[in-house]
Amino acid sequence: MSDWVTPIVLAVLAALLVFLVVVRHRSSRERCRRALKRTERQAVAAAADGKVGKVVGKLRFDDDHRPLESLLRGRPCAYYTATVQKKRQVDERYAWVTILEETRSAGTALLEDDGGRALVTLGSPEVVLSEEPRWLDQGSKPATARLQQQLAELGELRNGVIADQLQFTEGVVPAGETVAVLGLCRWENDPDPAVARGDYRTAPRRLVIEPPEQDPLIISCDPSTF
Repeated sequence: MSDWVTPIVLAVLAALLVFLVVVRHRSSRERCRRALKRTERQAVAAAADGKVGKVVGKLRFDDDHRPLESLLRGRPCAYYTATVQKKRQVDERYAWVTILEETRSAGTALLEDDGGRALVTLGSPEVVLSEEPRWLDQGSKPATARLQQQLAELGELRNGVIADQLQFTEGVVPAGETVAVLGLCRWENDPDPAVARGDYRTAPRRLVIEPPEQDPLIISCDPSTF
């Protein structure tokens, strides 16, 4: 095989892989939107026990349910996805190549509407974000200690600042955001001693929203899905 053929083949395969990832991501996002839109919204207090339902409210956290800190900007959140890219030469062209990618979700969060509060078990949710900001940076100190450590390990820092131009993309489901959550709803006795007084017949109940047996939980920041 000629010396110039191998780089071209590799470049084509890399482009095809990126295309397939983008198509899969968009397909998953549209599937989540359709599922949310065809499910009737219900209040926390009216959620049916043992049924998959959609509840809309604000994400809250407390001492027992703590938010994550997003990797790139340090925002308190229930979920984030972060990507760092650097321009590298591929054949005779330069292209953005991913050097760091991370997606995480908090273990639990609280969902609050006008009539009550639910505990949300996040698992590995599918998420519809309203925006995923993208920006360029060079010469700045990383915004979080974890990002600084990871970029240092990749050799992308010089004297504690970003050495070469990098492209950052971060999508978050922030604390305090109004979201739609689609998952399995079930009622249980509230274990919080501050509210659970009396015997078992009068003990307060709380709603738990968790991933259905065969599917992930869906969270959406897009108001059109509420």
